[in-house]
Amino acid sequence: MTYDKIPSQLVREKCTCKEKEENLAYYNFMAGSIVEDIDTKINYVQCKTVGNLTSKLLDFVDIIYIQNKYGIVDNSRTVREIIKCCLSYIDSNSDKSINEAFAEMKDIYRRKNEDYGNSAEKTLEFGGNKAFLTRLLDKISRLNSFANKNEMEVKDEKLMDTIYDTINYSIIYCIYMKKK
Repeated sequence: MTYDKIPSQLVREKCTCKEKEENLAYYNFMAGSIVEDIDTKINYVQCKTVGNLTSKLLDFVDIIYIQNKYGIVDNSRTVREIIKCCLSYIDSNSDKSINEAFAEMKDIYRRKNEDYGNSAEKTLEFGGNKAFLTRLLDKISRLNSFANKNEMEVKDEKLMDTIYDTINYSIIYCIYMKKK
């Protein structure tokens, strides 16, 4: 694998205002189209428990792994299914509407992107699909741990925070693939 930039260059690189606006616009587009899919019940996978959600997410990670192994590098369609599974859990276990949840996730996305300097996208640029799978597996591992213990060890991070992060990483991946 060859890289255009070394990691330190990626970290030091600033995201332009135009890039931030484009990313937020695409975030809105993704959120809208996914909510539309859910509203019309197209490919809507029911994930009502954390255990069921974890199991479905791991199935999709396996699909992405196999797709990558056979040279399919754009896994956006499979990643959209990951987002839908997470939204199904939110829909079944939260008093927020999907639109309210997306508004909150978008705000988290925007703030974390500012704090981290767009590091998730930079990591994707450096490490590609493996970088995305690594971050995704970290989040799924947290969900799996919760499913097994019924509590989070890090008390200030809630279960929904991990699910929101999973969705946001997935959307960042889709934004990255759209730009490629």
